[in-house]
Formats: sequence, C-alpha cells, structure tokens
Amino acid sequence: MAPEEDSAIQRRLERVRAIGSAPIPKETDGVNKELDEIGKFLTANTARALPLLKRELEKELEAPSPNQFFLLDMGYAAARLGDVNTATRALLRIDVNHEMIRGSSGEMFYFTHKIARLGRPEVLPVIDRVVLDANFSVFIPEHFLQLDSTLQGAFLYGVLGPNTEKHVASLLDSRPDKVVRLLEILNWLGTGQSVAAVVHTVEVHPDAETVKRAVGFFMRVGGASGREAFLKLDRKRLEPAAKEYLTSIEAVVTKTTFASIAKELGGKAPTLSDAELRKRLDAMVEHNGIDEDTQPAAILGSTIPTSELVERLAHVRSSMFHRLSDEALSDVQITNALINAVEYRK
Repeated sequence: MAPEEDSAIQRRLERVRAIGSAPIPKETDGVNKELDEIGKFLTANTARALPLLKRELEKELEAPSPNQFFLLDMGYAAARLGDVNTATRALLRIDVNHEMIRGSSGEMFYFTHKIARLGRPEVLPVIDRVVLDANFSVFIPEHFLQLDSTLQGAFLYGVLGPNTEKHVASLLDSRPDKVVRLLEILNWLGTGQSVAAVVHTVEVHPDAETVKRAVGFFMRVGGASGREAFLKLDRKRLEPAAKEYLTSIEAVVTKTTFASIAKELGGKAPTLSDAELRKRLDAMVEHNGIDEDTQPAAILGSTIPTSELVERLAHVRSSMFHRLSDEALSDVQITNALINAVEYRK
C-alpha cells in the first residue's frame, strides 16, 4: 500500500471521529452504510491500517474527554483486526450512558462480548456498567433474539468464565438496587456455591419479587443445598406475598430429587467411562458447548467426583455463551439442569 493510501485510511478515521462529534442524525441509514464501508476498507488493509488505528485510539485515550463513538467504533475495529490490548483499553474508557453509546447499544454489546470471550478479566467493570446501569435492549438479527439486561448479563458474564459467578454473587450486597436482575443472572450462571449469598439476600430483601428469583435460583442450579435453603427460609421475616408464593410451590420443591431431575433429562442412557466423559466434556468446551452424541443421562451416570463434574459442566456452560443465539440459551438450560442434578448426588 502506497503512502498516499495511508492518507485514505487517515481520512476514514477522521470521518469516524467527526461522526462521533456531531449530533445523532435523525436518519441513520446513510451513516451506517458509510461506517460499514470504512470497516470493510480497514479490514481489507489491515497491515497498514492497524498502526494508524492504534495511534488515533491512543490520542483519544490520552484526552480528558475522549470521543466516545470513536472509542466504540474504532476500538471494536481494533479488536477485530487483532489489537486486543488497545481495544480493551478503549472499551474501559467508554461511558455506557453517553448518548452516542446508547444509540449504538448493539455495537457496545458485541464489542464487550468479543473482549470478554477472550478471557480478559479487566473487562468486568464494563460488563457491570452495561448490565446494571445502561438498561438498553440488544437485538441479534441472525436469530431474531432480543436481549434484555438480564440476558445480556448471562452472555457477558457467562462467556468470561465460571469464576464470574463469585463476582455476580458479591454484587448482591454492593448493588442492592439491582438485586432482582442479579438473581435472574445467577439463575443462568449459578451453582450451589452461591446458595449462602442468595439466602442472605432474601434476609435483607424479603419482598416477593426477590424471593421468586431466589427460589428460581435454588431450584434451577442450587442442587440439594438450594432445596434445603428453600425449606429453611424464615417465613416470619418475609412479606405476605412472598409467603404466599413459597406456600404455593412448596409441594413441588419438596418432591424434587436427583431421580426426578434425571427423569426429566431422559432417564437411562448408555454408560460412559469417566475417562471418555472427561474427553467429551473437554471437546464440548473446545466446540462452544456443541455435542451431538452425549446424552444428558450419561453424564448423570458418571462416577466423576461431584465437585469436579460441576466444575467441568460450568466450563461447558461458559463455552456455550460464545454462541449468540437462542439455541445456546436452550443448551445452557439443559446444562443447568445437569449441574442441578449432579449437586443432588450423594
């Protein structure tokens, strides 16, 4: 690429900066087409574009009030072109409540998801801001899938890895204004290790909406310790509507056992050796949780120690969040049922 073509790259970078500095247009189709062209041009000329892109992002990162749209659009471009470090730094400087960011909520979600799926723990504060503070909706057109804040949280925290469960559970104390949403996310990402934190949350927030989400967590992923926590809840401290809800479902909860969950997952299945099952679970992680051969009941028949099996299933679940689809969410629900059943084993 000739030096004069560097100027073509620079002109496009400056155009993105100008778009970020101008008011949001009433009609965005023209601007979106222009941005698509810029993105394709940068991708087609990655070798020359990336150093210039990095230089311009560094300028914004050093500015007291950086151009928010430039950080978003060109930060995401840097991630796609391979400069993950600069992209991550740009992501960390984005204000999710800036009008230009709110107007580009889909790109903000995709950018955050891309960095999170690379296992960058420093992105956690960004995920917190997107999930707990931005309150925007995201549409995944390929699957006609609408993501509210809870589902965004499931994908963003989930794809970062199983350890984010501890972080989400810790937010139950530090973000009491978002307790219901956090419990909904734990319904997707939790295991028995968060039962104590959820019990404490019910003690502090004895209202019906909190209790409903907490019970959902106990029964979806809490295992036997979740059922026990449900049965031991101090109903005298709960609000009347919460007490009524517990009474209405107590019979169902009491009857939940390893056998009842296993039956829902298909009953008997061909037995797999523990070595073969470990191999298959590792392969699931490598293939974003996709497996066409292993029946859920075969997993339940394993003699792999419970703690190890739950950990392995949690890693499989995290890998499923790489796929932004409703099919991935369905697979996560099955995996959660497996985690729940395994935690009922004695």
